[in-house]
Amino acid sequence: MGNKKTEKAKQSDALSQLLCHFNLTPAELEQQTGVSKFVISRTKSGKTLMSKPNRQRIARFLGRKCASASELQSLLRKIDWPLTDEELRIAESNLRAPESVRLHGIPHFDVQRHVCRVCQADRLQKALLDIKEPSKSVFVLHGMAGVGKTELALYLVHNPEIRNHFLGGIFWVNMEGQEESYLWIKLADFLGIKLPVDDLNIEARSLKQLQSRVQRSLPSGRLLVVLDGMEVNIEPWLGSTHRCFLITTQLAQWGDYRSQGQIDAHELDIMSDEESRNLLTLEVPVNVAESDLQRLLALLERHPLALSITNQLARNDRGFHNLVAEMAEPVLPKLDLDRGTTNQGSANKHRNVQWAFTVGYNRLTEDTKKVFRFLGVTPQPFRIRPIEAISGLSEVGAGLRAISGQGLAKIERPGIYRTHRLLHEYAGVLVKQADERELPNWNQKFAEYYLNHSHDIWQLWSSGHEQEALLQWAEHEPYYIAGYFYAAQLGIQDWLVGYWRNLHIYLSINQRKALIAEWQKILTDVVVEPDPLAIAAFYIGQAYLAAGDAQSAIPFLENARNWCWDKNEQEDWLLATIVLCKAWLAAGSRETALALLQEHDDAYERIANTLRSDNPVTLDAWEFFGMIRQMQGNYWAAVYGYRKAQELFHMQPEASCKRMVEAGVCIGLGLSYIAIGKRSEALEAFTAGMQAAEAGGYPFQWSENALHRVELLILEGQLESAEELLQEVGKRQTDNDAVSWYLASISGELAWAKGDIEDAEKAYAEAIEQTKRTLWEADLWFRLAYHRERVGNDEGKVAAWQKTRESAKRTQHHHKYLLASLEYGRYLVGKGQKEQGREVLIEIINLAAEERQYGLLSEIATLLDVDPDIVKVLQQRETMQNARFVLPLTMEELGIQSSGIFWVETVGEEQQSTHIPGFGVNTDEFVGKTPLEILLGFGNLPRSEPFDSEEEQQGSFEEPLSEDPIGEH
Repeated sequence: MGNKKTEKAKQSDALSQLLCHFNLTPAELEQQTGVSKFVISRTKSGKTLMSKPNRQRIARFLGRKCASASELQSLLRKIDWPLTDEELRIAESNLRAPESVRLHGIPHFDVQRHVCRVCQADRLQKALLDIKEPSKSVFVLHGMAGVGKTELALYLVHNPEIRNHFLGGIFWVNMEGQEESYLWIKLADFLGIKLPVDDLNIEARSLKQLQSRVQRSLPSGRLLVVLDGMEVNIEPWLGSTHRCFLITTQLAQWGDYRSQGQIDAHELDIMSDEESRNLLTLEVPVNVAESDLQRLLALLERHPLALSITNQLARNDRGFHNLVAEMAEPVLPKLDLDRGTTNQGSANKHRNVQWAFTVGYNRLTEDTKKVFRFLGVTPQPFRIRPIEAISGLSEVGAGLRAISGQGLAKIERPGIYRTHRLLHEYAGVLVKQADERELPNWNQKFAEYYLNHSHDIWQLWSSGHEQEALLQWAEHEPYYIAGYFYAAQLGIQDWLVGYWRNLHIYLSINQRKALIAEWQKILTDVVVEPDPLAIAAFYIGQAYLAAGDAQSAIPFLENARNWCWDKNEQEDWLLATIVLCKAWLAAGSRETALALLQEHDDAYERIANTLRSDNPVTLDAWEFFGMIRQMQGNYWAAVYGYRKAQELFHMQPEASCKRMVEAGVCIGLGLSYIAIGKRSEALEAFTAGMQAAEAGGYPFQWSENALHRVELLILEGQLESAEELLQEVGKRQTDNDAVSWYLASISGELAWAKGDIEDAEKAYAEAIEQTKRTLWEADLWFRLAYHRERVGNDEGKVAAWQKTRESAKRTQHHHKYLLASLEYGRYLVGKGQKEQGREVLIEIINLAAEERQYGLLSEIATLLDVDPDIVKVLQQRETMQNARFVLPLTMEELGIQSSGIFWVETVGEEQQSTHIPGFGVNTDEFVGKTPLEILLGFGNLPRSEPFDSEEEQQGSFEEPLSEDPIGEH
């Protein structure tokens, strides 16, 4: 290369151009190459030439920056960095895959420093390459800690044959300490998918929606997903089509799965003698006798982790002299790694790793040893800035680089390091032994740091940046878990409540039911004061509810609600009432939910009217007001509530999820308009819902509004417009599997309207199949019975009523069970089968009374030859039991000639009232009687005057039956 002075100048210029081209500082180049920044600075200043190993490291770095040999040559010409033939081969062997192969999350891997496990690698590679077409494939690579599973997996995914085979992409997710949800969040991040944040209050569909969207968004063709260090159940990965999973794990219970052909399991054992020697001596001159080297190999017992650490130590020493000398010294007793280990028996099983670790650890300075021990306080990966803030230690970055230089850690990306789980466990043992006095302080600072961090992310979420917040929460979850446990150990009650406030949304979105239950138990064991317990109860209840466990949520929400009422915290009480009502609804107790609103007279609406219009709770309150009134059958009041919510949308802080809420409100508003006969307004509401969902990026809500609009267009006879919109929904169906059953049912509705009975039956069969064992199944059977009745299919409609009853009974869908039973009983009576009809009708009387279905009870009474006015006695009795909303008035006050009571309800600034007349009977006779006994025992009472007007009937408890079942969805 000429004289040294010229070489130094040329290398100095080339290195300066390299740093400029990649916009790197010497420290950043050190992190990406492993070349000391001191060497980089001296080379850049022309004071020295780089050594051969350092030049090879630069060559690997340049190779990783290019996708092809031509791109590499272009880069070398641009920066004028000279490479020898050997260095060029190294660079070309590190070329990244072409852009046609998508690589996501794959850690850095030094191919040149990998000693191939030839037999195992060839066997697993052959199995992966044997997949010719997309199929069901789960490969498990298992073995003891430190045996090299991750290294082998990395070797495989860097293999050009593997990359060319999986042209759909290769995804790498570190699953160590993570739950199933973490995989889908990471894959969504890789694919740029917006995370769903809807439906958190009643039904936690978010994780399922995310999983479905990720699966649909994965590239076509063969792809490989590597789950590194997974120690949770593999059931979710079995039977996944169009992709291949490679799982590395310590778990070894694969017998059943393997015997059933569900997985292809490969056990990785210790290295062979030849492989062990190759790894130990990699890039290190053997400057000791062969017998000494064999003694060292025997001490390390062919364990890959022990060999790898020892090789790094030998590289630092430029030979094995020091290590051979240290074999004779009792280094192990200096570090009692067996005492207090968290992994029972692991230390004894890895004496080879202990020896290598101890030699490396003893070469660190005292300050650096303390940095390593602190790693036992924090989960992985290790982030420099938080460690500095929590520990108070200086030069943490330099310490981690020194630890990495001894082979005890690796850089994951700039500022973030990771170590092997065994070495992390050693750090946990050592910190308890050497830093016992500082541990409480470190733990407290750790808990406080991540409490504040979680609060910052909570504010990010609250300001409308849901996507970014969810990703941040997911990335830092292990630290939050550790911080929560430290706060519990220290007994800091307010911090535990703070963690719940900041993280309950995240826990529920990701279906972390086990962690929610664990955290809840810890909190109730630690927190004894009623105030923080009640505040935390609200967040615990929300987490349980959104995670799908309404029964567990209810007692916590009741506690929080009662506390808010006692403390006169009106806004919090209102919100707690809304969430508690939703919990009871989710638990299937509709009447209990409705009764909650009657406990404090008009407090609900009064408080909602006093809140600022830009307060999100105001929007929640009016939306819920509309939903409840809709459920009660008071559709005018429901319209009022939904319209009020609509007015508030533009006053709320901007957030993408706001559009999702608006789209949901439009559905409720449209259905309420239909119920009061305002179909044109309903069409406008569904159109507005589609627009809101489109603007917010919520395909599920768009399709839901669109299908409601199609249904109404069919009812209006606008079949061409309905078919056109239905086709548009069908085109988007691949992004909306959650509405596919609804799409099928509406396709059936359109076919019925066009007279295509065969197509209609097929569409309904498809919809029913997709809704098995859900509430919707009974709805669809009932609709099918309605259509079959219209076309004169008596046998078919009876079968559909029976199916409705079976499905509704199984899912406790009381409303549909009552309607189907009434229709079936009416049919039997009309066909002359009076005894059978009576049995069906008598069986539902008590249930109808419990559900306050007084219109239905009147029809039953008529069919049983009982005076239907007796039902008004039941209604009057039930009304009087809810006296908070009912005002018994005298005849003089009412200005009428007959005694009775009035149902009075405030709707906005107006009052609606319904007169329930007296019956000229002594109601004391009915005390203690069941509705069945009243109906059958007192059948011939004199008729009273009917309701005075349609408006009075509309305001009553009665929920009128619709001739057409539209809106039942």
